[in-house]
Amino acid sequence: MKLELFSESKWAILKEISNRPQSPLDLSEKFDTTISNITQQLKLLEYSGLVGKKKAKEKRPGKAKTLYNVKGTRNFLISLGQNGAKKTELKKDYHQMLTTSIWLYAPEKDRYFLEKFFWENEQVIKKVEKIILVPNKQKISLVLITAKKLLNIKLKIADSNNNTRDFSVIQKESYSRSRGELVLLNKNGGGDAD
Repeated sequence: MKLELFSESKWAILKEISNRPQSPLDLSEKFDTTISNITQQLKLLEYSGLVGKKKAKEKRPGKAKTLYNVKGTRNFLISLGQNGAKKTELKKDYHQMLTTSIWLYAPEKDRYFLEKFFWENEQVIKKVEKIILVPNKQKISLVLITAKKLLNIKLKIADSNNNTRDFSVIQKESYSRSRGELVLLNKNGGGDAD
């Protein structure tokens, strides 16, 4: 994967279609540019494997719209410092996907506790298909999607200063997330925009 694909204009397109699938016409109007410019950029993103397309179901006769969307979840890591410069695409293992989602999407005050929660409950978490973070001011609330019954989940996590955070965990076989809830892990593909 060439990270050079993330020019400002291509990144803006990716951010826009990560929210919902859109046509080149929709995007050209949003970015005040030509349809051919948008189409050319979408084709490059599609060729790279970042973007997919599908025909929209039209209610009236005529040519169906082509809608573009982000294809799955991909995580990239870029480091620049005294040890040099490095960029890489992360593997699609559950640990890297989960850690990246925590650092990108979870509130900063919860990141340490979420990471520690997942490490201390690693054997249980490996059996989960999907993890959803539900906003809650009093405690960290998670929905774990799995068909298997999970036992022995540690619900109180402490940091090195003995500050603790309580976790509320709900286990379900299926779940439709609400607005504001974040998908931290989806082993069947997709991420927060899923």
